[in-house]
Amino acid sequence: NSGVSSNDAIVKKMAKPYWHGNPRQEKLIQNPYINWHYCLGLDGIYSTVEDMYLWNKYLFDGTTLLSEASKKQMFTSYNDQNMGYGVFVNPWYSHNRNFIGHDGGYYGTVTSLHKYLDENIFIIVLSNNESPAHLLTYGLSAIALGLPVELPYEHISVEIDPKIYTNYVGVY
Repeated sequence: NSGVSSNDAIVKKMAKPYWHGNPRQEKLIQNPYINWHYCLGLDGIYSTVEDMYLWNKYLFDGTTLLSEASKKQMFTSYNDQNMGYGVFVNPWYSHNRNFIGHDGGYYGTVTSLHKYLDENIFIIVLSNNESPAHLLTYGLSAIALGLPVELPYEHISVEIDPKIYTNYVGVY
């Protein structure tokens, strides 16, 4: 259920991606055509939550997908942006925990995976509509770690005197 997008493959049950366009529109629209012959390596990897769970299991939970030496190399930060080989290593949003993760997206698809090594917590959010997967994953991880979570603002209904509406009439 995972692979690299191509122009020719038919992937059963693949969610259709949507985005807000450029310039940004209020409503979601269908993604533009992407010629995967020229966009190799940049993006286009697709997966399922179930396959990402298996990736987590084989990479972190004792099953040997990589040698310990390869994992140490992959999970070492090599620059000031806390990048290892294809993963972030304890970035600023790690809740000050031992953390490996990766976020990404391309034309409507947005993904985020966070692994908290000491707590053995793995959180993945996959989106096909430009949802802020990284923020959702950050909030879910705070809940799983027992940390405070700042809820989105609450809408409050306010009565307004209709007489003031004329103050805002015009051509904008």
